[in-house]
Amino acid sequence: MNSLYYFSMTMIGYKWLNYVYICTFKEDLQTKVKRLLQIPILILMFLILTNHFNHFLFVIDSNNLYHRGMGIYIHWIISWSYIVLATIMSLYVTIHTKSKFQRKEILPYFYFVIALIIGSIIQMYCPSSASFQVGITISYCPS
Repeated sequence: MNSLYYFSMTMIGYKWLNYVYICTFKEDLQTKVKRLLQIPILILMFLILTNHFNHFLFVIDSNNLYHRGMGIYIHWIISWSYIVLATIMSLYVTIHTKSKFQRKEILPYFYFVIALIIGSIIQMYCPSSASFQVGITISYCPS
């Protein structure tokens, strides 16, 4: 389940990037760009599949307690790179858009990140909490 959790957290960022791109540019990502963006996901999948043998990402000890491995930072970088890229893309479009209506349409993409940042900071310091998922849930709730 932890492996599935690691994979799904990264996929949320990847799917968010795709969604923001489609909503801001009104077109789908090109196949070459999609393949390039999927490389970090493939790296993470390899790390997840080999984690049982090397405990690079995490380990569950004999007392059934979760412990982070050194690879957690790689997971965070990969997962957050998609979200940061989507935010930068939204910011770029917002700055270069002359239409006030389009700016108002893009602005909610910034709000999505706020709850994620708060949830991530809490989870960094309290690894047993699932506050990142709470941040995602709050972000998805319509205002």
